[in-house]
Amino acid sequence: MKKGLKIFLIVIVILVVFIAVDTLQAKLLNNSPLLKIREYYNDGEMVCMDKGLLVNHYYCNNKEEKTLFKTTKYTCPLSQDSDGLNKNLLNYLEEQLSSYLVTETDDLIDIPLSDIKENDQDKIAYFKGMYASDHPDNLYVIVFPVNGTYDYYVMKDFDKYFYQKYEVYQKYEVNYEGITIYTHTPNNDIDFSKLINEYQEKNNNPSEGKNIPQKTIDKLNKTNKIVIKSGNKDLGIITKQNKINEIINIVSNSKKYGGAFLCDGHGFDFAMYDANNNLIDTINIWVDGKRLIPASLSGKGCSYYSVSHNEDLKQIIEEETDYVFYNLLDYRDNKESDYLSNEVLIEFILKNQVMTLKYATDHKYLSLEEVMSTYHDSFTK
Repeated sequence: MKKGLKIFLIVIVILVVFIAVDTLQAKLLNNSPLLKIREYYNDGEMVCMDKGLLVNHYYCNNKEEKTLFKTTKYTCPLSQDSDGLNKNLLNYLEEQLSSYLVTETDDLIDIPLSDIKENDQDKIAYFKGMYASDHPDNLYVIVFPVNGTYDYYVMKDFDKYFYQKYEVYQKYEVNYEGITIYTHTPNNDIDFSKLINEYQEKNNNPSEGKNIPQKTIDKLNKTNKIVIKSGNKDLGIITKQNKINEIINIVSNSKKYGGAFLCDGHGFDFAMYDANNNLIDTINIWVDGKRLIPASLSGKGCSYYSVSHNEDLKQIIEEETDYVFYNLLDYRDNKESDYLSNEVLIEFILKNQVMTLKYATDHKYLSLEEVMSTYHDSFTK
């Protein structure tokens, strides 16, 4: 063997052994590899990543470190304190909401908790309030009660602070996080769902959920008409093929995660018909617009499929029918006072807008008769 080739083979063997030993020590000892390139991240839960030849070493905001083979997908866990408060989400929300408040001439000024709440301040684990210096009606408040547990009597003061100042404001509760956001801006048009979806896309590790069986999707692809129902009442009919395709796509991309489910029952049905007006299947839709299950797959406990973060079937129901998603919020201390007082509010869920019932009926967002029909028991007490 020629001397040059022999030296080359020895170098290759040494290099391979070094890489193997380096990879082994990194994996077994959860260390960073010696041969690496470090990349820093400015957002999310990851501080930086050491990229090796065969493994990556992750440094997370919560001080956790993890060495994994490059073929393994990994997302750092969310930073939470003992109360379950998602600090990374809070930082993101504060940054995003601040951008809605200020112009080039504004500074952000703190709103003290004592300005809003005199009592039970110890029941609030986290509070942040800010307003724009030159536009003081541009403001936001973020509240996280102790342990993330919503208490009407604790949270009532925050609603009162806003409804006494403004005819219309926005309110948004971040699902499963215990965080409530209040804002007032010129148009009250912050798209909170979009903000949360963008955060989740950035920070959450997509779980391997289970798709709806393909044979069920193949049947749904023959849909020619959809009848939207609430109980025994028909709310509307969809015949536009592009809208039908959109709904089938949402159903197709939905996933079932794990085996633990809330047993709260669905509120709407999408009855799917073919070109001969034969019922193909009925999609049961939950009132949150985020959960569904074909009726042909139901009957197995309380299971359901979850739609993707950026989809909401409530939006389709409102677009295609006269149905409006809203809640009546009654903050009257004296329950004998007029229902059209400024302490009876209506919350339009999709826009996250809150306004007095009087303002909503005066501006024809809906009629008092509609509200009385929906909240019949409340109005007849």
